Amino acid sequence: VKLFTDLGPIQGYEEVENYDGMVGIEGALGRFAWQFDYAYGDSISDVRHENVLALPHFYAALDSVVGPNGQTVCYPQLNPDPVVAARYADCVPWNPFGFGAASAAANTYVTGTSRYRTENTTGDITGSIAGDLFDLPAGPLSFVGGATYRTASLDMTSNADPSYPPDATG
Repeated sequence: VKLFTDLGPIQGYEEVENYDGMVGIEGALGRFAWQFDYAYGDSISDVRHENVLALPHFYAALDSVVGPNGQTVCYPQLNPDPVVAARYADCVPWNPFGFGAASAAANTYVTGTSRYRTENTTGDITGSIAGDLFDLPAGPLSFVGGATYRTASLDMTSNADPSYPPDATG
């Protein structure tokens, strides 16, 4: 079992901003009272995690072999497919055996920063009207009506697509 404590702690940072507002008016028109409201909300969250494993780099750095020149290299650098070899051209072999066995350059190569930002926006428009239509022997016949229109949106951006597995081919 390997504990990655020699890579240092994962640092997490989060900033959340919330904005809410509501305005409304009301009035009367003869026997009817009416009201109209508008509410708006916006929540923005920025999240950053530093020093997390960058899995494609981590897998490539673990896959170390002795290269043609006798030096330890990442196997993907020797791949005959030039696209794969180019993708891992800056790979630094990472030694998992023993605490602190990997070089600082290897640790930097296998770690990265994960970022994402979400913005959740809502809007509500509400209106109603109420009043007596006419009088009956037992009292007035009243009417009440209302409607609400609501919108909601969520926008998320990230430096990684969470629905797509990391590419560790090659």
